[in-house]
Amino acid sequence: MGYTVTIHAIQGKPDGIRTIEKAGWTGLGILCPRNELNQIKNYKNRLPLDKPGVYFLIGPSDTSVSTKVYIGEGDPFFDRVVSHHQNKDFWNVFIAFTTKDVSVNKADIQYFESELVKIIRQNSNNDLDSDNKNNPLNPSLSWSQVDNNNQFIREIIDCLPMVGYSIFKEKTSQSSSSNLLLRLNSMGSDASSYLTSNGILVIKGSIARNELQDSFRGSYLDLRDELINKGIISLSEDKLVFKEDFEFNSPSAAASVILGRSANGQTNWKVGSTNVTLKEYQSSESEKLQKELNDPLL
Repeated sequence: MGYTVTIHAIQGKPDGIRTIEKAGWTGLGILCPRNELNQIKNYKNRLPLDKPGVYFLIGPSDTSVSTKVYIGEGDPFFDRVVSHHQNKDFWNVFIAFTTKDVSVNKADIQYFESELVKIIRQNSNNDLDSDNKNNPLNPSLSWSQVDNNNQFIREIIDCLPMVGYSIFKEKTSQSSSSNLLLRLNSMGSDASSYLTSNGILVIKGSIARNELQDSFRGSYLDLRDELINKGIISLSEDKLVFKEDFEFNSPSAAASVILGRSANGQTNWKVGSTNVTLKEYQSSESEKLQKELNDPLL
């Protein structure tokens, strides 16, 4: 079932302070870039900065693989965010969720924080800030309160990607990927993958080339090194093997990491056991789609 999310750029600019509202939900999201923090006071009569809420501090990870996130709660939430402006360096945006009414209290936001930390730790590729390493204790709530709060959490998770932050994106599994099997078998590599809505999923057991081309430089080399350091790719009998499924954001990123050189994923990945490249396959699919769109009988 579809739903409507309204994003309002209250400063009149798309990368500034925004509010997030979902039809039929009493919650309200507030997104503010860190460099606009001193401007948010100009909207204190329009934004419920003095209410209890749960918030996310989001910024680049120390690695190239993921995003770094801190999850906190406060009553009022904005006072806590301001304190982090002084003692946490990594973040460049905060997103807070509160309510437009008085339906959320201190116990509720403590529950939000505890459950959101638990969810992101179990299901996400993102890095939690060190202050979130210990899961906060859940407050004592009635069953009806727990049900209501879990629904509120689901609404938060639905809204975040609408402003470009899929921090609760689950680790993609083969079952949630396309049925199109891709293979890369070249220069000692032997890898299998499936396209996903976010890129391409390389399957556990895939083999990457052990050697690096001398000219291989840049972000893909950094990503390869990071995957090795994290144990996602490890050396086994003189081969580099994927120890778990891993989702790359593009076919070229996956191909470059696997081949140890700059590579065009559109031409290096082949469809199944054929010699048809991904580029050829997608071109053929585009032609079929165009014909179907132009067919008056369909």
